[in-house]
Amino acid sequence: MEISYNMNTDPKHHYVSDRIILILLIIIGLGIFWYFSYDRIIQLAVVAILLALYLIWGIIHHLRTKTLSNAIILEYLAVVLIVVVFILSSLN
Repeated sequence: MEISYNMNTDPKHHYVSDRIILILLIIIGLGIFWYFSYDRIIQLAVVAILLALYLIWGIIHHLRTKTLSNAIILEYLAVVLIVVVFILSSLN
C-alpha cells in the first residue's frame, strides 16, 4: 500500500510558503535599504513600502488560513505603528 502525499493540499505547506515569502520580502527590503544608505528619503520610502507589504502579507496569510479577525488586523497595525514610532524617534 502506497501513501501519496501532496504538498499543495497540506495547510502546513501554505504556512511555510507564506513565511518564505515574508522572509524574502524583508531580506530584499533590507538590501534595498542598505543600498540607499546615502539617501534618508529613499530609506523612509523603503520602510513605508515594507510596512505596507507586511500588513498586506498578514491579511492575505490569515485570509488563506481562515483566521482573519479584527483583532489580528489591529495586531498587525500595532506592529506597524510601533515600527513607525521607532523609526521616527531614531531620526532625531
